[in-house]
Amino acid sequence: FTGASLRDNTALVALLDATGKAHAELALPCGMLPQEVKLGLIDDNNTLDIALPCSGSNDVSIFFGMGDGKSAEVRSVPSWIAQPR
Repeated sequence: FTGASLRDNTALVALLDATGKAHAELALPCGMLPQEVKLGLIDDNNTLDIALPCSGSNDVSIFFGMGDGKSAEVRSVPSWIAQPR
């Protein structure tokens, strides 16, 4: 489960087990006005990564998954699109 907090520029991520119960929760700092959280494989290490378009700062915050529910520090990538979604 993922979500974004408009109040404090944070990506909220709950990692679920096979029964749907949360076993870990993450609050990841990101750019201004985060939009819908996107999950996928961005790099080549077969762990789930998080991409978060931020329309207020015109960038995409990327968190590379490191396994065991952990992610690397945020990398901010400028967007060529005004107010990315």
